[in-house]
Amino acid sequence: MPVIREYRVVLPMTVDEYEVARKWHNTEKIKLDALILKEKKANEYPEEVLVKETADVIPYFGGAVERNVGEHSIKRYGWSPDASTSTIFNAFSKFATVCDTFISSSMKITEIETWESFPYYRSVSINQAAKDAYTMIIEAKYLPGKGELENALNLPEDMLQQREIVLLDIAASVPWADYRDGKDPTIYRCSANGRGALKPDEWINTADPVMTCYILVSIKYNTPGVGRMLEKRLHSGIKRAMVLHHRELFCLMDRWIGLTLDMVREMEIEAQEELENASAPGLEEDETKKENASQSGGCPFSMAKDQVCSVGSGFSIYVMPIAMLIFCVLLAVGANKYSHLIPFNLFHGYST
Repeated sequence: MPVIREYRVVLPMTVDEYEVARKWHNTEKIKLDALILKEKKANEYPEEVLVKETADVIPYFGGAVERNVGEHSIKRYGWSPDASTSTIFNAFSKFATVCDTFISSSMKITEIETWESFPYYRSVSINQAAKDAYTMIIEAKYLPGKGELENALNLPEDMLQQREIVLLDIAASVPWADYRDGKDPTIYRCSANGRGALKPDEWINTADPVMTCYILVSIKYNTPGVGRMLEKRLHSGIKRAMVLHHRELFCLMDRWIGLTLDMVREMEIEAQEELENASAPGLEEDETKKENASQSGGCPFSMAKDQVCSVGSGFSIYVMPIAMLIFCVLLAVGANKYSHLIPFNLFHGYST
């Protein structure tokens, strides 16, 4: 039985503003991707787009949702042990070095299939080696309100019985290791509209405007001995990423408030062209940039640090769950197939 949690992130903005903010943040992520490519070889890039096409149906748990305009994509994520500046590789470099000697390449690759048509979102993650033993499905919907809707995602009754609701407050305190100056909703106040200085456990009651991200995460790991532990570990990482991402998204409001959706789309097109140019064959490495990136603290890409490096040690919301996912797939599959090669103390510290 999978671990199913519905995270509800309440934000002091409208749904339309959130759409702009989300697309703007994705544009900044594309810029960071282009920078990654400029600082290392193209064949070491940890993301590969396999499919990108239009979609008019989103296959939700509660039934297919028909949309006029949508996007369907399949992306492959992994790492190269030689890619010293790879964000995914840096996350678990020691573990990756050990596992690379006995784990096949298929175990290091995760494919994520995504359907998106705002305000709807769905993704399904699979691993080439784990196959049916592992499944992670994320469904989301963005609606006005304070998170009071009982079944915003129209889940069937059996899933409602398994679902655990987790309300996330972006103004709540975070561990000191995750705290970032200038990205504290209890201190930040938007100069354009005065929103900010949120009081934990209080601001939601009086917020206007206000909206909620309903994000359902279903994780199933059929690995004897470690499956349940890994499911909970993945949920913990995803929850942390959601909190830190939305804290940043709000605290960067001055950078995106006032932009229209058309303006952000134009910015996204330009960023995509920059990414395509950066991935062209024959790209020359900039040694100065690589040296600066390796010396910068907390974020492996110094030039992008002030733009989108936010979650933990410079991860964006898009990279952290993927890094957690690859790590857990390696751990689970490796434990199952190569149990005689992995010492028991490797699992110490990961019990919940």
